[in-house]
Order: sequence, then C-alpha cells, then structure tokens
Amino acid sequence: MPGSRASTWGETGIARGGDVKKGFPAGTSLDVVVLEVDAATRRIRLSATAVQKLREADEVREYTERADTTPADSFGSLADKLREALNPREE
Repeated sequence: MPGSRASTWGETGIARGGDVKKGFPAGTSLDVVVLEVDAATRRIRLSATAVQKLREADEVREYTERADTTPADSFGSLADKLREALNPREE
C-alpha cells in the first residue's frame, strides 16, 4: 500500500523493526528520491535506498561505456587465446 507505514521500512535502508530515530537522528542530512506526492493527504513518500540503486546503475553504465572503448590492441578474450593455442598458425 503506497504511503502506509508498513511499506516505508524498505525505503529507509534500516532493518525491519529497527529504530528509525536512531538511524536518522534529527538534523541528519541524507539524499532521497521522491517516490510519491499525495496532495490530498499532504504527504510525501521518500526513498533513501533508491538513491543507492541509482548510483549503482550509474556505475554500471559508466563501466559498460568504458569497456566499449577498450583499445583494439588489448590482450583479447580468453576464447581468443584458447583458439590461437588450439589452432596454431602455419608459417
């Protein structure tokens, strides 16, 4: 159920049954993602764990972009090395 207290535990990053007040004392600064804004009840649903997921997705994207730009004169794949070892070139 969106907006219910039961669904908020997963968004805090604190284990279920943990003390949210100890995990996030008053004045704590943290990054969150806005999941839902309910104007009727004047509630905002936030997620601290979504920030971590977004950061991980950015790291994966950066890694794959970097992997695509590897130089052609690299060591090659293990499959290439095996193929060369099993089928030696005739000179």
